[in-house]
Amino acid sequence: MVPDRTRQAILDAAAATLPTNSGASLADVAAAAGVGRTTVHRHFPTRETLLTGVAVAAIDRIDDVITGCRLEEGPAPDVLRRLADALVPLAHEFRFLDVGPEIWRLGGELSRRWYRVVDRLEALVERGKREGDLRPDIPTPWLVDLLSAAVGCAGESIDDGRVAQAEAPRLLVEVLLRGAGR
Repeated sequence: MVPDRTRQAILDAAAATLPTNSGASLADVAAAAGVGRTTVHRHFPTRETLLTGVAVAAIDRIDDVITGCRLEEGPAPDVLRRLADALVPLAHEFRFLDVGPEIWRLGGELSRRWYRVVDRLEALVERGKREGDLRPDIPTPWLVDLLSAAVGCAGESIDDGRVAQAEAPRLLVEVLLRGAGR
């Protein structure tokens, strides 16, 4: 494998493995990536450097996708539909970031990167509230956290065969905008 592709294969394998097995070793990640343990060590000498690499790659990928969704164009519900369509395929990244405090103890830069993403989503929610598309009585951070968690849950439901991948974004937006009540 070419070094950049090898590195990406390791990052992808870690992002897919760690949410379901937070104690996975570098050897487990190597096996999932189809490379040897020494190859993983060459790219990521410690578990911490691997976790940091996966977290940075996940946040950057999420940020790129959000940028492509043109948050400022159109009514908030339309933007949320675009977001759901684009973010549900990144559910592994969201689930990885939600593995636990171990991820967020990796350093301040990681949190700063994440909160730049959150700030953009909060601006969308605030606009939706001003335009009457979202309820003003629900705190903005709660709605953004709910969106993030729902993306991870959608991925889990897809992986478990409980929801079709094509259906998950629609269901996510429907529940986010209208709730589950009648």
